[in-house]
Amino acid sequence: MQTVQKSVSLESAWANCPEGQIVSCLRTDEYDIQTGAFYSPLSNVYTEVAELECSLTVSDLKSLIIDAVHPGIDFSSLPRIAPEPFRMDPSPVEMPMTALSRIVDRFEKDLVFGGVLDQLIDAENMDAAKQVIAILASGKTGNPVNKNNLQYNDINNHILLCNDRRHPLQLLLPSFPFKDQNPFRTELFKASWCDLGEIALLARLHCIALSLNQVHPYDGQIIIVSDGRLYQDIFGIEPNAVSEYMNELIDMRNQMNMGRTVYLLDLWSIMKQLDSKATMIFENDTWRGVFSIRDSLVETISNISHTDERVLNSLCEMTSSMLMNLDLSDEIRTMGRDVLWETMLNAQDFKTRAARIISKEVVWENDSIDALANRAVKASIQYIATNITLKVLDILNKAFPLAIRGTVHSKSGQVAIPKLGRLDPWNGVGVLTDSSLRPSSIRVNAAWDLDRDSYGLLSWAGGSRPIGVYARSIVDIDGVF
Repeated sequence: MQTVQKSVSLESAWANCPEGQIVSCLRTDEYDIQTGAFYSPLSNVYTEVAELECSLTVSDLKSLIIDAVHPGIDFSSLPRIAPEPFRMDPSPVEMPMTALSRIVDRFEKDLVFGGVLDQLIDAENMDAAKQVIAILASGKTGNPVNKNNLQYNDINNHILLCNDRRHPLQLLLPSFPFKDQNPFRTELFKASWCDLGEIALLARLHCIALSLNQVHPYDGQIIIVSDGRLYQDIFGIEPNAVSEYMNELIDMRNQMNMGRTVYLLDLWSIMKQLDSKATMIFENDTWRGVFSIRDSLVETISNISHTDERVLNSLCEMTSSMLMNLDLSDEIRTMGRDVLWETMLNAQDFKTRAARIISKEVVWENDSIDALANRAVKASIQYIATNITLKVLDILNKAFPLAIRGTVHSKSGQVAIPKLGRLDPWNGVGVLTDSSLRPSSIRVNAAWDLDRDSYGLLSWAGGSRPIGVYARSIVDIDGVF
């Protein structure tokens, strides 16, 4: 039996969703007796979710482990010497909260209402599917890689289904976990702090939803499922910092008046909702519960890595990338900037240490680098096990059956989000490159790429904390805001 939640936001509906159920959209036909008008409001409905069942063999799992490891950072592109730390300016340039509305207004004008959208979707013989692909694959509104990643028939069938059910066109995006705590990449920014990069991407996603509104009669929505709580223990992030980051995202979203286009949900909570529905048969064992399955996979992957050379090599490859994503704030104090930076750059040595640890050939507690490698090995196994759990149980598609999957990594069949630089906002620092506040003026860089003499720090009004950096080449930076 369906339970209809009228006049309740999607976020509130999920927060109060009964265990084993999901939130679906339902559009009803209503009549207002006072105005004599018919209207069709969108309500949220609780429905039973399909069972999350799968079976795996050892061979299947080995293939999934190897497939889960993708190329990491190109270490050859990094500076050979540890970059100097950023320091707060005695009198930093301040950005008032009112700048948020100016940013989103400028983005809307440039990406939606200033003629760009009309040029994309007004060509002859463009049906709704071609218009949606044009929006998502444009270098201005979306990401050009989507031109090859998205197939017309898939998008067309999805639109037909949404039209039939009078359902919003939803883009589902697992992302926005917390601010990366590699101190060389996000220097001075705590895990709980958003900056200009997050602000700019939220505004870009909002503009995609507005653009979809123009071609789909039942609205466009961006659903962000923040995966911070899911990964916090793996990367060593404090739970309070993850909650504060999520709250700050919601606050910034609300300040920019994007509450009807961009929704923020917690992936861990959704997985908890579906925990009782999950069953995995692995060889002769039966595992039940989403998180129990993940924990069983952690143990199994650890055991397999001792005996299978391909799995061992894949895990070792993963550890050097994982090192870049761990919270290293303690290590930079205990090991020093130079030693930690050299450890990060010397990827081959780190992989060799990881292999010795996986093979149990070393007592790592007596060496700080071995201890760090041990931590990266454990994190890699937990990360791979978590992602395999999500994949084989098909959790996101079961929870959001009518949404189009979005991704931060380019994948066939999924919508790649707009890129603001080489890094995603949570892995870097937001940079204001000119005074226009246009979409092209806010980029994301690693702190190690920013010359300390060419960039200064921006802070919230009152100097409470940094909100990004700005190019010192901007004339009259104080007048920008």
